[in-house]
Amino acid sequence: MRHYALTIAIAFIAGLGGAWTYLSFNDSRESLESNTPVIQANNPGNQPLVLPEDMPDDFVSASTTSTQSVVYIKNISEQSYSRSYLDWFFDRDPGAQTRISSGSGVIFTQDGFIVTNNHVVQGANRLEVVYNKKNYDAELVGTDPSTDLAVLKINESGLPGIPLGSSKNLQVGEWVIAVGNPFNLTS
Repeated sequence: MRHYALTIAIAFIAGLGGAWTYLSFNDSRESLESNTPVIQANNPGNQPLVLPEDMPDDFVSASTTSTQSVVYIKNISEQSYSRSYLDWFFDRDPGAQTRISSGSGVIFTQDGFIVTNNHVVQGANRLEVVYNKKNYDAELVGTDPSTDLAVLKINESGLPGIPLGSSKNLQVGEWVIAVGNPFNLTS
C-alpha cells in the first residue's frame, strides 16, 4: 500500500511539473507570435532584430518553380539466384527475378539531361524516366559514387530545366526546400 501511495505522489508531482513546463512554453510561444516578427539573436545588448517586410512566409513560389522539373525514375534490374543443393537435388533452375526500385531526379537542361542520385541508378539493367505521365527510356551518362550523383539523358526537347543558383549567394540560416517524386506521387 505504501508503494502505491508513493507512486501516486510521484505521478502527481510529475504532472504538475509537466503542466508548469507546458504553460511556460506556451507563454513564450505566444510572445513570438506577435504582430511584428522579432528574432532574439546573440548580438551586443541583445537588441531584437526585426525581419524585413518582404521576407517570404511560405514556399509556394519556390515549389511551383521547382516541381515542374521533377521526374520519377525506375531502376529495372535482373537478379539471378545462386544454386543451392536443393536445386540440384530437385533439378530446378532458380532463375532470375526482375527487381524494380525507384527514385527521383531533376531535369537539368531543356534537352533532356537529368540529375539524380547514384544510389537510384546503381546496378540498373534498364532505366525509365516518368515525366508528365509519359515513360522515357533513359541512358546513363555518368555517375560519381563519392558524391552520390548521376546524370541521365532522355530523348526529348523543350523540357523545363530547373533554374540554377549559386551557393556563393547563400547565407547560413537561409531556408532550403527539397523536392522529389520517389514514389510517383507527383511531387
